[in-house]
Amino acid sequence: MNEGIVYVLINEAFDGYVKIGKTINLEQRLKQLDNTSVPLPFRCVYAVKVPDMDAIERLAQKAFADHRVRSNREFFEIDPSRIISALKMTDGQEVTPKDDIAADEEGLEALNRPKRRKAFTLYQAGLEDGDQLQYAKDSGITAEVAGARKIIFEGSEESLSSSALKLLRRDGFNWQQANGWVYWTFEDETIAERLNRLLPD
Repeated sequence: MNEGIVYVLINEAFDGYVKIGKTINLEQRLKQLDNTSVPLPFRCVYAVKVPDMDAIERLAQKAFADHRVRSNREFFEIDPSRIISALKMTDGQEVTPKDDIAADEEGLEALNRPKRRKAFTLYQAGLEDGDQLQYAKDSGITAEVAGARKIIFEGSEESLSSSALKLLRRDGFNWQQANGWVYWTFEDETIAERLNRLLPD
């Protein structure tokens, strides 16, 4: 057995892809992955320390094999919340970094620069005004759809991303941005998953 960390990474430059991997030193691994072959640093959305990282990584990659991009790569076309839910069943110790990690300050600045995203609406995800959303990290936290791109969260009209960022900061994350489409769910799917299902390519 080889104690270590199994991680789930996303990268804004690779929309829709998730990297599952293992390491002994997560900070060093994130800096190592921030190299000239990728335009932006990776963001660790979940990391868990387990007694046998080799076995857990292998099981996670096998469980989601039908979402794997290539058999010899650690990239999967899947919503990260699915992998996170599976890894939480390991009963390992969560060690997700609360701050972004990059090889240098320029990488951190690039990661936190506003990104242009496709302008999808909640209606395109099959939602209607009044539908109740749940926060992916805590289903007890809810919001209500209140327009094409707005929700009512804690009594205020907000975007999915601004509300998700508030909740992530309450959890101790010091991120400057968050993609709310992967942090809010409806009927056990993230909004991003619903969009991918309802609007393929």
